[in-house]
Amino acid sequence: NLRICDPAMGAGVFLLEARRFLAERLDGAQGLERCLFGLDLDPRAVLLTRLGLFLDSATAHRCASSAGVKAQLRVADGLGPGFGAERFDVVLGNPPWVAYAGRAAQPLDAERAAFFSERFEAFRGYRTLHGLFVERAAELLNPGGRLALVLPTSVSDLGGYRATRAAHDAWCKVDAELPDFADGAFDGVFQPSMAVLSTRRSKRVEASGAVWPLARTDLSSSAELLLGRLSALPNVPRELFGERGYQTRPHDRHQLRPFYPEEEGTRALRTGTEVLEFRTLPPRYNVDPEKLQTPLKPVAQWRDVALLIRQTARFPIASPADGEAFRNSILAGFEHPDFSRQLLLCWLNSEAIRWFHYHAHRDARQGMPQLKIAHLRSLPAPPPKGSRLGSALHALGDTLYNANAGIGPLERTQLNRWVCEALQLDKQDRKLVSDWAQKTPPPKPRTRVAVAKP
Repeated sequence: NLRICDPAMGAGVFLLEARRFLAERLDGAQGLERCLFGLDLDPRAVLLTRLGLFLDSATAHRCASSAGVKAQLRVADGLGPGFGAERFDVVLGNPPWVAYAGRAAQPLDAERAAFFSERFEAFRGYRTLHGLFVERAAELLNPGGRLALVLPTSVSDLGGYRATRAAHDAWCKVDAELPDFADGAFDGVFQPSMAVLSTRRSKRVEASGAVWPLARTDLSSSAELLLGRLSALPNVPRELFGERGYQTRPHDRHQLRPFYPEEEGTRALRTGTEVLEFRTLPPRYNVDPEKLQTPLKPVAQWRDVALLIRQTARFPIASPADGEAFRNSILAGFEHPDFSRQLLLCWLNSEAIRWFHYHAHRDARQGMPQLKIAHLRSLPAPPPKGSRLGSALHALGDTLYNANAGIGPLERTQLNRWVCEALQLDKQDRKLVSDWAQKTPPPKPRTRVAVAKP
């Protein structure tokens, strides 16, 4: 009586593997294909699934229920209204990863969009096809049934997927730890992946869409304890970090040209590659503001920025701001009455804070890392400028800020000692951080080729 469904079955590899899994544990029991149900919009995929299951079952015996299996594997929309009261004990698969918003947005006709908006709670957040399948899969289960779907890892914790998680969690309870396949699980697929494993509740509940717990195999017990202690500390004020960088459109890229300080009528436009720890390199580009598709922000808004923070990085890398405009590959840091720019410069570039960021945020450890404003706002707050350690970090930061020349070994040692003391790290904690820092150094500056002005 077991009923297993893949609502977006493709060529049926998950259903075929489910049949093999059961056959191994039931000593080759026959007729297992009658347990399998699947839908797909592509008739060729459905035909391949039927053929694959027939050939696999025929290796042990001739499939006697081909007509029934054919009816159970059919061309249909897994998100459509044609399911009735059908329920399943297991819903599994790898739904199509399609986004209808963001940089990789795919077109969606108005009628289909209206149906999705009315029918699915998951469509109220980040609008994706796989998010809708998560909600639909949860609905299709019998109480106590199991759900298992392969998804982009970002579904587990990205704010935009909160509506997807809430729609799922209203029907199902996720396991205590979910498998994290990281990047490279699929040939040619750069995006990290995971599996959501959950059990259908006896009745629907209200759910907030909390972050799903991914399994952590990269942390020792001591590292896990340290991460927990640092996560419990008060966070930095939200207003310390923000977006300010200019987002270049395709038209704008043609307007970027090598930087020449004396060129009239142009503005410098800095990129993330010019941000190193305690050192801001000369701008890479000049741009004529009049030729940009979107106007640059006023000069005063760029001068308000205290720190430049590299956006494509595995941990914070901060350098002095000089009032020049920059692209959105740089995040902005601002001063606060309790936390000067000099103090924040030291805090962000310290080994302990970098260790925390790297281990607290999945994005830092997978694929192409991206620093986010929310990540920076979750950092432990530094000691205020008026305290003993805050004053010491401010004084060191003042020297390094004005020099804009990086940091030497002795200064780095002193900086890390003060930050570890402020975070109350013991000898074992400090060794843990130091060992990691030696294996994970900040990026080195790229070789800059001088370009002569024509």
